[in-house]
Amino acid sequence: MPRFTTLIVDDNTVVRESVAELLRTHFPAMAVVQAGNSDEALDQVFRLTPDLILMDIKLPGQNGLQVTRRIRSQPAQQAVVVILSGNDLPEYRDAARRHGAEFFLSKSLSSGHDLLQVVQSVYTRKLQAG
Repeated sequence: MPRFTTLIVDDNTVVRESVAELLRTHFPAMAVVQAGNSDEALDQVFRLTPDLILMDIKLPGQNGLQVTRRIRSQPAQQAVVVILSGNDLPEYRDAARRHGAEFFLSKSLSSGHDLLQVVQSVYTRKLQAG
């Protein structure tokens, strides 16, 4: 079975650890790595080539949208990007799509269930694709 790697990018350690624990509980075979800022995120992306990136929109250094655009500028990077934001504003959703994110989830409105549904969808697609 191919290895599936998820990168969690958030400057809040508690958020990163909570999401990582949720994923490890529901997807024990998934490799989960973390980054706390844009530089760490880009280093992890280009070193590990993750399958899924859960990216906070607000980060120290470049914001999550800028990081997503940089990832999308590299043809070898095929990760699915989910932008996470504390604000569920239409302009944030639109900006996430314009910068190359496939999904947008509001941290304040989304439950762990919503996040798990998105992750399950991406995980299943990857495993079916081989």
